[in-house]
Amino acid sequence: MLSQYLDDLLDDHEGMTESEHQKMMRDLGVTFYQVEMEWDCSEEIQEKYWGIGDIEATRDWNPSKPKLTGDWFLVSINDTEDGPVSWWTKPKNDLPESVKQSLREVS
Repeated sequence: MLSQYLDDLLDDHEGMTESEHQKMMRDLGVTFYQVEMEWDCSEEIQEKYWGIGDIEATRDWNPSKPKLTGDWFLVSINDTEDGPVSWWTKPKNDLPESVKQSLREVS
């Protein structure tokens, strides 16, 4: 369900524009929050990743759940120009249980 929606929205391009991102949040009734590894991991992981360039250090990172209200789900961990980030989502309102289950499955 969710993967088909994303396939249709992205239509063979790799990234998502800001307007596509906003549309997805409206359509799915969710909000997103980003946690950057650089500010969320231990000094040991930072040294491995940025100091010696060991990309395997990301395996040791356990992204922190946002300290905001709500039931947050981890939906992806991606590499960016600034380093790895984790993306969390939560329903803006009460979502149907089937949608919540889909979010749990991808997290």
